Amino acid sequence: MRRKITRKMTILVLLSFLVFSIFITKDFIYNSTSTIENAPYNGLSSAINGNIYDMDYISEEFIEKTKSQIDNIQFSEGNTMYDGLGTGIVAPTQNEIESLMGKKIIKNINTQFSTPQPGAIYDISSQMYFPIVSSQGSQGSCSAWATTYYAYGYLEAKDNNWDASSGNYNYLLNPGWTFNKVSATDYGSWQSSNAQILKDFGCATYNTMPYDHLDYYSWGNEAAWREAPLHKINNYYLLDFNEANPSLTINTLKTLIGSDTPVTFTFHADGYTPGFADGNYILSSSEYDSPDLNHAQCIVGFDDSVTDDGDVGAFKVVNSWGSFWGDNGFYWLTYDCLIEIGYALGDYALQLCVITDEIDYQPELVATWEFDVAPMRMDDIFTIGVGPHGSELTSYTPTYEYDDSYQLPNFMAFDISNYMSYYNANNDVLFFLDIGPSSISGIISSFLIERYESGALIETTAESINVPKETPGYVVNSFMTIDHEIWVEMNSPQYPQYSSSYLINATMQNLGLNAEADVELNIYINDVLVNQTLIPLLSIGNIVDCSYLWTPMEYGKYNITAESPLLMTDCIPSSNKIESIVWTYDVTNYTMIDDYFYSWKEASGGEELLLGDDDFHQTKLPFEFSYYDGTFLDVYVSSNGYLSFNDTSPYEWQNFNFPLDEPAYQYMIAPFWDDIYPQLGGNIYIRNFSDCWVAEWKDVKYSDADQNIFDTCSFQVVLYETGDIIFNYEYFNIPIQTFDYTTGLNLGKDPHYYTYIDTLDGSETEYSIFFPNQNPPEPFSLSSDAGSPDNDGNFTLSWGASNFAVSYSVYQFSSPITEINGSLTTLASGIPDLIFDIADYSDGSYYFVVEAQNVNGETLSNCLKVVISIPPSTFKLSSDADSPDEDGDFTLSWSASNFATNYSVYQFSGLITEINGSLTILATEITDLTFNISDYSDGSYYFIVVAKNMNGETLSNSIKIEVDIYSIPGYSTFFIILSMFGFIMIYSKKIKKKNDFL
Repeated sequence: MRRKITRKMTILVLLSFLVFSIFITKDFIYNSTSTIENAPYNGLSSAINGNIYDMDYISEEFIEKTKSQIDNIQFSEGNTMYDGLGTGIVAPTQNEIESLMGKKIIKNINTQFSTPQPGAIYDISSQMYFPIVSSQGSQGSCSAWATTYYAYGYLEAKDNNWDASSGNYNYLLNPGWTFNKVSATDYGSWQSSNAQILKDFGCATYNTMPYDHLDYYSWGNEAAWREAPLHKINNYYLLDFNEANPSLTINTLKTLIGSDTPVTFTFHADGYTPGFADGNYILSSSEYDSPDLNHAQCIVGFDDSVTDDGDVGAFKVVNSWGSFWGDNGFYWLTYDCLIEIGYALGDYALQLCVITDEIDYQPELVATWEFDVAPMRMDDIFTIGVGPHGSELTSYTPTYEYDDSYQLPNFMAFDISNYMSYYNANNDVLFFLDIGPSSISGIISSFLIERYESGALIETTAESINVPKETPGYVVNSFMTIDHEIWVEMNSPQYPQYSSSYLINATMQNLGLNAEADVELNIYINDVLVNQTLIPLLSIGNIVDCSYLWTPMEYGKYNITAESPLLMTDCIPSSNKIESIVWTYDVTNYTMIDDYFYSWKEASGGEELLLGDDDFHQTKLPFEFSYYDGTFLDVYVSSNGYLSFNDTSPYEWQNFNFPLDEPAYQYMIAPFWDDIYPQLGGNIYIRNFSDCWVAEWKDVKYSDADQNIFDTCSFQVVLYETGDIIFNYEYFNIPIQTFDYTTGLNLGKDPHYYTYIDTLDGSETEYSIFFPNQNPPEPFSLSSDAGSPDNDGNFTLSWGASNFAVSYSVYQFSSPITEINGSLTTLASGIPDLIFDIADYSDGSYYFVVEAQNVNGETLSNCLKVVISIPPSTFKLSSDADSPDEDGDFTLSWSASNFATNYSVYQFSGLITEINGSLTILATEITDLTFNISDYSDGSYYFIVVAKNMNGETLSNSIKIEVDIYSIPGYSTFFIILSMFGFIMIYSKKIKKKNDFL
């Protein structure tokens, strides 16, 4: 049931507070944390552009409150279009929220140490540093435009004394650089996500990466990546909307603007229509009425004299819809209107974002790497560190949006100047690049470290000793000469099973500059030597293997080690030994069958547990219950909707998604894990039946952190002596989409062994989920050989074999597939093969999934997205010109190019092999297949036609035409008559040729 607006507002208040704090990743330009007499907010203060602001920290409590309510904020679905122009605000993700723990937020200007900006007028956009007003086009990148193009673009132009108002591409920062890294689709992003990219990766200008509103997937070429570290922000912050005293927020905003600090904000673009209906470009509080969000913009000025509908004073705002929109791309938002937006969203409403610049920044250390084959853009796929891998001094994993449809760029660069202190302390220090797993195994072909002083390249390391290196894996480098180095690697099973056989294979390679004598490679299992290879002399570059066929015959923990005893002269001591800790479990996983036959077992006739908030109860089961690899008689019932066999005090109200490997969450059963508050009403019962035991949460209520009472729900878990488990849901009156629940089973020792469902939507009544203790097909991975994007519509799907699977079915749909239903297109059913060929697909985005099947159930692969963008096909250019042509009049004609939408015709004095600025353009974007040439004089002419569509361009063949017009000299009457006769003949020939052509 839809909540009332007032309920929405309350939820937004909590949500915004959390997100607000979340966006602060580091200290300000400088952080003068000090104790201020009678100062609020823990006495924290920091400076931004010469003014002191009060700060506060975000707490774990508010993180959790915000996470549980985040879905209640009213964001528009995707990229809402207005006259073909995009918007694109989306809510921050769970990961973004969690990353904000302990960050600071701006509360307000500290009047004790700073003077708030006085009234009157100030306009950042009047300065030459302010970027020329431009348009985001149809792309949903408003947050990137507000944050990257305008806010940071201005700060960076001012720092570098650029005339960004000129529109010079060298002086404009590309919003697509950040947007394409935070939005795997064209739906949108949030300001802080773009700001984090600016902090991690810097930004490229239009010169090295021009903006293209149709391109939301490119990450930039080598020139863009090399330029980006020069343009990095110092930090970014959210600014609190002070609901109790909004004038403080207005004064703080004016102070920021008055100190040349733009501020981004969000609102709903529907407000333009009523706001501008009165003929001015001023949006007042009486004209704006929306609690929703869909658009981000940048505040660039203020004027206390602007009035509209009784409101006095306004902020100047720049939009990203071009200079033809509004008042040359700008409009005014009254102070009262901004306050109304703040009230609608609530206190701490994730709306005001501030960026600070890294003044006169020059990188000192830059890491660069290249791929022969680039892996996909998986979550947290690359980490850059200093020190020995595995025991590093420090490391960093930058964030971006997960996207399994596109690969990483072939060249990347990353500023690691924050590691300079380690280099200064020891210039022999190691640096490493770790690339994680993806659906495509990559090959690292280069890894270098470059050192700069005042912008000048001083030195570059030699190439990494480890390249080429297949991913997942890591490579190292150092400024020292690595003259002695034995490098050990090992392949061992990750999840071995009892009584199964596995090949452990270890290698050692001499990566130094000298041959090494008397080296050995040993394999140990639980410190017992199981195999050894002895080498009297290991030449430079040589690789030696040592293998062992292992069959674990006991359940438990195993330490598998490959080691080459350390040489006295080894440059990288940490690389001579590899350990792998693995477990073997006597485990059979559970199948999950949702929407199972409903059979509620009423437990109210049993024992009532008088539990309070975050409480638990220990009880004995009527039988030994086998759960994964354990057998249990004692079970612990949590008031928060779960059972535990391992945690003796299961009171955790904060839920997490499975799998979880912490001991407190091992051997856990969660019919509905969340913050259940039995003191608000309802009952919790346990009851023994002849063949089962039941724990029931009857008419219990959910409470948020402020003890707001939500509607009720009834659910139960049934444990059978056979080991089977059933979750029964009598009814939900809780809109589950408004908070983050966990439902499923978790062993916690092996990621293979958990079962989890997250598709409950609050509409379930008399609904059951059955967990039989059987072996369904095991997880497996789907991939393809399609291009990224694919340019011919022909490719092959392939997948790894799923253990226990008997057959496979292949499905296709127009959006991500999370379940098999009647909406999908079935491409193949019940096949035994591990590949499936796709042919003749046209432009578009296609989603594929494979289902592995056996009698115990089905298992879905990952959902694979393939984007097809087919450029125009090849075609041929010809003409009707003679050889040579004697009148300079002829027609070019060409065959139709499949998929082409238009053609352009070019001319040059020599053979044409590429399109560049030297060519003469005869026609652009025509749809005809002919072009007439007339009155050309003697000479040699070369022509070419380019077929175009949104996916690319294709050149025709280049043809040469010689023009040699015949002329007769002399001035006698005879020759004049003869010339006239010749003219008539040529003209007749021309007419005939045209008629023949037509």
